[in-house]
Amino acid sequence: MDSAHDRFPAWLELTMRARGVTQAQLARSMGVGETQVSRWRRGLAIPTVHSLQRLAETFGVPRATLDRLAGYPTGAALMLEAEPDEPDSELAAYQSMLADLMEQRVPRELWHVYVEGCSALADALSRTFNGTLERVESEETPSSQRSSERLGFREPNR
Repeated sequence: MDSAHDRFPAWLELTMRARGVTQAQLARSMGVGETQVSRWRRGLAIPTVHSLQRLAETFGVPRATLDRLAGYPTGAALMLEAEPDEPDSELAAYQSMLADLMEQRVPRELWHVYVEGCSALADALSRTFNGTLERVESEETPSSQRSSERLGFREPNR
């Protein structure tokens, strides 16, 4: 079993225990057989997207979290795969990923602090990149090769 198939069964087992939900209770509330829930818990089957939606509603967790745990691609991953060279699609995918991270890992009352920290980090990375780019451009280089390419970076659109 690979790690994508290990995560969902572990999450389901822990969540059921923490909430005191039995296999029979979960099966009844979802309208599936008890053997199906057993197969999910043992990692022998992955729930369908319909079942994942019912689990998300039952346990009050974001559906995207369950999709990731079950190994399904999330909206952000699909967008990055579909149009990796389109800046708008790429930006939307990263926005979605950031929103998921904040929702899952950062208490809501600290969201503004987290965003300010990300902004400061982006500023620092931009200054470092631009400073390095300027140093490399000031060196003698073949004109056929762009300095950002020599550094291994994709030059930002200006």
